[in-house]
Amino acid sequence: MTYSTTARVGTDGELERVHQEDVCQALDRNFEAQRGWAKYESNGGPSSQAAANLLDMHSNDPQAQLERLAAAVTFNVVIGNADAHGKNLSVLHSAPGRIELAPLYDLVPTAMWDNIPDRAAMHINGTSKMSDVRMVDIVNEAVGWKLDRTVAERTVRHTVDDMLERLDGLPEEFARHVAARARTLLES
Repeated sequence: MTYSTTARVGTDGELERVHQEDVCQALDRNFEAQRGWAKYESNGGPSSQAAANLLDMHSNDPQAQLERLAAAVTFNVVIGNADAHGKNLSVLHSAPGRIELAPLYDLVPTAMWDNIPDRAAMHINGTSKMSDVRMVDIVNEAVGWKLDRTVAERTVRHTVDDMLERLDGLPEEFARHVAARARTLLES
C-alpha cells in the first residue's frame, strides 16, 4: 500500500505534514482485487457505515466527524458523484491514534454524463442507484452511524442550502445541474 501526506497550517502558523490514508487503506481493504473494482461497495469495498465506524472509534470528536461525513455524502449526492468510493474518501491522522475526515477530493459529477452508470460507489441507506437517493435515505444512513436524527436532518438540509447559495460563478450547465438535484433532494 502507498501512504501519503498532506499539509496544513499548525496552531503555531507553521506548515506541518499530516499522514493521510484513504478508507480502503485504513480498513485494510485490497482495492486492487477484482481488477481494481474492489474499491466499490458492490464489489467488496468499504461502505459509508464502515467509514463512519472508523471515525466513531478513532476520532477525538466522533459526532462532529459523523456530521462531516453526512455533509460529504450529501455533497456527493447533490453533484451526482457516483464515483465516491473507498479510494476517494480519506482520513487524516491528526494526532497519534486519532483521525479526522480529510477534505473531499476527486469530485466528479458523473450524473452529467449519460455513458457513466448511475450506481453509487457506496450505497446510501441500501440505495445503490444514485438518482433514487432521497433526503430521508441520507438521514437514515447517518442515523445508522449513531448520528442523532435531528442533527442528521439539519446537516443534510444545511449542506444543500449552502450549495444552492454558492452557485454563482460556477459554469452555467453545472450550476443548473446542481440546482436541479438540490431542489429534488429538498423536495423528497
